Amino acid sequence: MQGRRIDRYILGPEIAVGGMASVHLARMLGKGGFGKTVAMKRLHAQYGRAPEFVTLFQDEARVTSGLTHPNVVMTLDVLEDDDELYLVMEYVHGAALSQILRPRQGQAPPPLRIAVGIVAAMLDGLHAAHEATDENGVPLDIIHRDVSPQNVLVTFQGVAKIADFGIAKAAGRVHSTDDGSLKGKAGYMAPEQLLGLEVTTRTDLYASGIVLWETLTGKRLIDFKSMAENLRAVLELEVEPPSSLRAEVPDTLDQVVMRAVQRDPSERFSSAKEMALALRKASDAAHAAEIGDWLCAERHELLEMRELALSELQRAMGSAGDIPAGFESAPSLRVSVPHIPTGPTMPSRKDDAPAPRDPSSDPAYLAAAAQPPPPTRRFFPVLTVAFVVGVAGLLIFLLTWTPSSLGPSGTVREEREAVSSSSPAVSASSSASSASSAWGEESPPTPRPSVAIDPPASAERPNRPAPSSTSSTAKPRPMASASASASRKCRIVPSMDSTGHTKFTEVCP
Repeated sequence: MQGRRIDRYILGPEIAVGGMASVHLARMLGKGGFGKTVAMKRLHAQYGRAPEFVTLFQDEARVTSGLTHPNVVMTLDVLEDDDELYLVMEYVHGAALSQILRPRQGQAPPPLRIAVGIVAAMLDGLHAAHEATDENGVPLDIIHRDVSPQNVLVTFQGVAKIADFGIAKAAGRVHSTDDGSLKGKAGYMAPEQLLGLEVTTRTDLYASGIVLWETLTGKRLIDFKSMAENLRAVLELEVEPPSSLRAEVPDTLDQVVMRAVQRDPSERFSSAKEMALALRKASDAAHAAEIGDWLCAERHELLEMRELALSELQRAMGSAGDIPAGFESAPSLRVSVPHIPTGPTMPSRKDDAPAPRDPSSDPAYLAAAAQPPPPTRRFFPVLTVAFVVGVAGLLIFLLTWTPSSLGPSGTVREEREAVSSSSPAVSASSSASSASSAWGEESPPTPRPSVAIDPPASAERPNRPAPSSTSSTAKPRPMASASASASRKCRIVPSMDSTGHTKFTEVCP
């Protein structure tokens, strides 16, 4: 059975067993590595094909499908495989209250605050079930009829949840539960339930009172050797207050317990909510974190048992056989538990590592991994970079540009000589330049003949001083040879005189 695949679930080890069904750990698998640990309830083989029990099983799923409360174990799914029904429920990482209260050598019952906190939270979930309605707002009139420590689960985070509505009475059930047969455990039955009278929500409050009595005292209230003695005790036993067995129980808590276990339903609390409020007023109730810390420290063997069951579930997943591609389970998350106690070495369990079957061994997985990634388009970034570089180059060129970059000095000099040979004004300008040198005017460090282009004949020329005799006899400086000029690094500097003439002066350092 363990490792069996049922639809999208892998069945794990058995963690609880009752008179009609057993509960197994299971792992739900989904697409993309999704996985979730759940609990699967399965009818015993002798009941699995009986129509009466199958209908009862389906009724439980129908009744609990609409219950959504933190203190109620939720139903998630219903499956059928090989003519067997499975009820999928949320997995509660904790222990049953019956396991917590089980007598152990050297262990005391839970502290009063812990006991009150657990039972008060259970009553909150029970009240939510009593007040539940369907999708149209019609009351479901749910009566649990099997409230007992076995059906109260406490997580290792300290949250108490009411579970197992298998024999609950509710509106809309297909199977009639008023057939005169006893439903429930004899030690927690109310007198009217045993006598076959009408049961109400106060019937559940009677059982809740017995659960509170046993949680405070750490002992069973009705636990005789034979069924007949247990049934007689339900009708005749005088319940002693818890303080008679545990002196530290205050009188206020005694009053809550004794009111809940009254044989007359009208003398009990009117609702689970009223009982929970009275319980919290009678004594301080521990909050969930405190309950979780105490449970892990004082009942750590229960945590070890659950850790072992989770490890077996991992092994069952490894032996489940082929899993369709895409349904490989991701590593199941291990529930963090505060203050794990030191002491005896706890069985090691890897942090819910994946099943031994490696998903990469699947051909579909390898084929998908071999596909190259789609090419990334980078045209836009390349064009952007090219545009920025081009703009930057243009700006640098404009900022560093000078007239000397127009060409080599030899080309400009050839143009100047051509102008001098074609215009008589060139020689006049050269004579004037020589005269100004004779008058003592400052000249550039290495004066060179300037070239002037005369304006049209109609333009008026300014009066220039007559050249002296010395200027007429002065000989012009011989022009440097082409080879000497070519060896110098000269530049042509354009200028404009006061008459608008453009001059080109060659300056050589």
